[in-house]
Amino acid sequence: MVAYEPLLGDLDVDVLVIGGGIAGTTTALLRKEAGRSVALVEADRLASGSTGRSTGTVTSQHDLFYVTVVDKVGEASAQRSAEANQAAIAILEGLTDRHGVDAYPSRLASHVFTRDESMVDAVRIEADAARRLGLPTAFVEDVDLSFAVAGAVRFDGQLQIHPSRVVRGFAAAVAGDGWSVHEHSRVVGMSANGDTVEVTTERGTIRARQPVVATVLPVLDQGFEFAKTRPSRSYGIAAGLGGEPSEPMHISAESPKRSRTRTRIHAAAARRPVPAVTQLAPPTGSGPSYRRGTPTPRMCSR
Repeated sequence: MVAYEPLLGDLDVDVLVIGGGIAGTTTALLRKEAGRSVALVEADRLASGSTGRSTGTVTSQHDLFYVTVVDKVGEASAQRSAEANQAAIAILEGLTDRHGVDAYPSRLASHVFTRDESMVDAVRIEADAARRLGLPTAFVEDVDLSFAVAGAVRFDGQLQIHPSRVVRGFAAAVAGDGWSVHEHSRVVGMSANGDTVEVTTERGTIRARQPVVATVLPVLDQGFEFAKTRPSRSYGIAAGLGGEPSEPMHISAESPKRSRTRTRIHAAAARRPVPAVTQLAPPTGSGPSYRRGTPTPRMCSR
């Protein structure tokens, strides 16, 4: 695994990206392709935060989402959101192709499923709303799982990737030719200076005309966003199978959320897919409550 040196000294660039996850490295690479000088800084290691611990599902499907968006902002704005989501899938796939990033990309269907008969109408309405916005969706009852479901929204042509390989591949494409990537470079200060912003790390300073904060929470949080967060933890398992696992990606509409994807590992120098199952846990300290018949991570892996 390539390691990047901490920032030591000063830099002057067009674009500074703060955050070494998929948002930060994608932004840095797009700005480099646009001909801008770029630096990227990460407080820890690349992909050490949310991205590296994600399932690598790149999808326009966000739970039962589009009905709520249409109600809140109207169909025109909701359609722009849907189009932006679909465009992001194509952009990410295009970047991996252009820069030879081997992140095991697969175009698969993604499902939001329910086992609760009382939620079927909501799932149907979501499928209709997403379809009206031009998304490749349908209501289905067969989702290729080992347990029965009452219904699901299927989104076709979504993207599954290895998230850490994407981040490290994009960082490698950014670094060099006067552009730089720096790990272990925590931002500790930021101030405007004319038409530039001066960003201070623990051991250096970067002056940038376009700073981009691409972190889960804003660095130097002055809006008290941290007060709106809570600790949580997701639990997951990966299980090797004798044959090929089913391809589609799944997430439950009910809470606690349970998602099922497939990922790839190196085994005897050969890549093979294995299913990965994640249970999105309730708030820390509240403890899960399992009901008889509720699909557990172990069930979903079958």
